[in-house]
Amino acid sequence: MKEVENREDLALIVRTFYNKIKTNEVLGPIFLRAIPEGNWESHLDKITEFWNSALFGSMTYRGNPAITHANLDKSNNHEISQDHFKIWLDNWLLVIDESWTGSKAEEMKMRARKMASGLFITMWRYKPEEQK
Repeated sequence: MKEVENREDLALIVRTFYNKIKTNEVLGPIFLRAIPEGNWESHLDKITEFWNSALFGSMTYRGNPAITHANLDKSNNHEISQDHFKIWLDNWLLVIDESWTGSKAEEMKMRARKMASGLFITMWRYKPEEQK
């Protein structure tokens, strides 16, 4: 087990996670539709920068995850549910628990739990009334 110490560690975690997600029978199709084949490297880099900013204060991330995920739900006919977030979170926790330890690893798990709740609540607000 290794401690999360730098951006390179974050990049490895993010890449490992998305490799799992791409092959997941529930989440894989959603992510593969949302991120075109030629855009995966830039997506992985952007998510790595998100975590680098969150954990190490790099302030290099630029984006709005809440609106991005609300739009993702819209493009999936507002069918993204708490079950999707559970699968996402379970996979994230598994990737970290398999190889990582220490305070930064724990912080990543805690932040992911908060993120899953917050992003789902945002999606919920944007869902049409008949789909709530």
